[in-house]
Amino acid sequence: MLEAFGPGALLADTKSVHVPGEKRIGKASPAAEFEAHRRRNLRILLFRSTRIINARVTEELQRRGYADVRPGHGTLLANLDFDGNSVTEIADRAQISTQAAGKLALELERLGYITREADRRDKRALTLRFTAAGRRLVRATVEVVDEIEAEVSRGVGGRRFEAALAVLRGIVYGRERET
Repeated sequence: MLEAFGPGALLADTKSVHVPGEKRIGKASPAAEFEAHRRRNLRILLFRSTRIINARVTEELQRRGYADVRPGHGTLLANLDFDGNSVTEIADRAQISTQAAGKLALELERLGYITREADRRDKRALTLRFTAAGRRLVRATVEVVDEIEAEVSRGVGGRRFEAALAVLRGIVYGRERET
């Protein structure tokens, strides 16, 4: 379904990636060296992979009847706890401004996926919660992500996929322990 997840694509040997326009004979130009570095840079690969997967999730959700969902919604929805949490906490997790999180919250509330309520402890703060429609959207999203993960696993092999996940968990959860 998604060509980017073909056999070996996820964990391909990126040192051998050919940069279009780069001559393979002799010393590479500074521009070609920079581009080659960019093509194997972890941060860029993670960012671009995330965008590809988010687009795929959005397309599939739209195909399943969630026509109003767009990729940006995932920024808030992926950081909203099932039992609800504050706009500030969501913004911190998503690494976006509270204003951006607030704007997404207004849009998702208008679409019927979340509610915004005054926080019980701090009336100045807002707590966001999923509506019944929002919970259905979360379940559909989990199904789509599971399907994509299974597709990637088949494409690269189960062991390689699990190894990649283990590395990513180490980065994410190791960093969370440090902060």
